[in-house]
Amino acid sequence: MINKLRKLGFYFLSFVFLISAFAFAIFYYYGRDLPSETTLLNYTPPTTTRIFSSENELIEEYAIEHRLIADFKDIPLILRGAFIIAEDREFYNHSGVSFQSLIRAVIENTARKSWTKKPAGGSTITQQVAKNLLVGNAKNFSRKVREAIMAFRIEVSLPKDKILEIYLNQLYLGKGCYGIREACNYYFNKSMNEIEPHEAAFLAAIPSAPTVYVNSYNSPKLLMKRNSILYQMYDMGYINNDQLKRSLAKPIKINSKKKKKKKNYFHHIFQMKFLDYSCSLYQRIHFSEMDI
Repeated sequence: MINKLRKLGFYFLSFVFLISAFAFAIFYYYGRDLPSETTLLNYTPPTTTRIFSSENELIEEYAIEHRLIADFKDIPLILRGAFIIAEDREFYNHSGVSFQSLIRAVIENTARKSWTKKPAGGSTITQQVAKNLLVGNAKNFSRKVREAIMAFRIEVSLPKDKILEIYLNQLYLGKGCYGIREACNYYFNKSMNEIEPHEAAFLAAIPSAPTVYVNSYNSPKLLMKRNSILYQMYDMGYINNDQLKRSLAKPIKINSKKKKKKKNYFHHIFQMKFLDYSCSLYQRIHFSEMDI
């Protein structure tokens, strides 16, 4: 009996050793040329340049990515909660990769037979940060492994709140909006602190299909997605029963803030100077050609 137990123990330890060696080899091979996760400590994404008049009126905005940076302490709990529910419910409980989410994604994709179309994702918020900022978007096995390795490293180097802050500033929310502060301003003409639960749930629903949802606000699918997030916000204690009932009764209503180009003195002067320069340049080129 003792000999059998020794053999079982030997086989078990050998199996554990082989699995550990295989995992180490995978981590070494795919992680040897990854960028440093510490670069996220100095996260400085492109932002919107705004020009104001002396009366503090917005004259113009210039941006490749329309984004207004939001510090974590300024992001209301209701907004953070909506995105955690929509993207990664176990965010504060995992170490970069959620095996529970991966198993759930495998089951959903198998049940829906959607592996060849648009499979359900099992990526955590940390993995999305790794993909968008450090690893890239290539759709292959190698990228997924590198993404997971990078997510583990990020979790070791950065606190959870900082990872969530980076994610909420980086994500694309349609209509040229990057980050939740810009999205609150664009879709509802509100600051983050003024956002209501149904609006937070709407914003949290967008990342799963930004192009589809922002071009069809009255889509039944979008309404179902928003309401599902609201129910989960209630279940997890982000909103109370009264807030849930009021939010479910609200229609999806967008109050988009139009970027007005104010034709004030400052703007006219700029236009006149530009026209003067253009005419002068044309004359120089024209007379130069005549001389030739």
